[in-house]
Order: sequence, then structure tokens, then C-alpha cells
Amino acid sequence: MAIALESRRLVLRRPEPDDIGRMVDLLGDFEVSKMLSRVPHPYRPEDAASWIDALPHDGDPTGAEFAIDAGAGLIGGIGFTSEDGHPVLGYWLGRPYWRRGYMSEAVERVLDWLFCRGDHDVVRSGVFSGNTASLRIQEKNGFEIIGRNTVHCLARGLDLPHINTEVTRRRHLGVMQ
Repeated sequence: MAIALESRRLVLRRPEPDDIGRMVDLLGDFEVSKMLSRVPHPYRPEDAASWIDALPHDGDPTGAEFAIDAGAGLIGGIGFTSEDGHPVLGYWLGRPYWRRGYMSEAVERVLDWLFCRGDHDVVRSGVFSGNTASLRIQEKNGFEIIGRNTVHCLARGLDLPHINTEVTRRRHLGVMQ
């Protein structure tokens, strides 16, 4: 089941093989990959292809992955994995698109979609310490800090301090009204 979501400026759609070149260019930027836990550096076409091939097709929201498209192709990605029965939000945006509000808009839209489905009451996420821009995006969307730990960063090859966050359905929908 292919899900496409729209917001004011964005289309959030299933990643496609045609996105591989843009993914490699944008995720190949160390300034992007160093803030992500599961993205290697350098990022190669085969990394993107195997990730796209492994995407689930069953419509389960905890496996939903979206390409962020601002009208001229992929500029980033956003989606959910599952941890302890809770959806975990992850996202990235190519550096040329930073500081334009795109990610705040995408996070708001996918959270609205997930919470309006009625399946989950809590979404978790987090950021590496020092990633203040990403933490601010989460705070604008109702996330609160719930703890700290260390998480392995594949691009840096290190375990790094990590700030854990979560948002409830009630808090997100209240913040967004």
C-alpha cells in the first residue's frame, strides 16, 4: 500500500529507485550523516538501493518511510521504526534545505497522520547531543526529553551521547492547535 501525504509545501511519498542519486548526494554529506545513527559514511548507491528494497509494503505505520519532496525531487527522508512496541521517528534533510522549515512541516504532518490513525499514543525519537536544530524541531512538535543514553553512530564509528524524546498524541495535537 503506497501512502502519500501532503502538507503546505511538501509531498511525503514512498521512496523510489529514482531517488537513489539524490539520496547518495545528500546523505553522502558528512554534515548530514554524522547526526544519524544508521547511515554509513560514505553513503553509496548500493546502500540506498538495499534500503529501498527492504521497505515494508504492508502499510504498517511503524514501518512507514517517506521521501520528502518539495516539488523538484527528494530533499530528505522521514519515517518510523518500532522499538518496544512504540513507533520511533527518524528523519534527515539535505544540507541545501536546512533552515527553511521543511523538516518541522514534515514532522508535524507524519505525526498528525500517525496519531489520527488511532493506533499509537506515544512516539519516541531523539537526537545526538549537540544537534540543537533537530531537538528544536522536536520540541516545536510537542516532544519532551525523557532521558539520555549513548547510541552508536555508523558514520562516525562511535558511541555518542544521545538525548531521548517522546511525544504523546494528546500533547502533539494540543501543541498543534
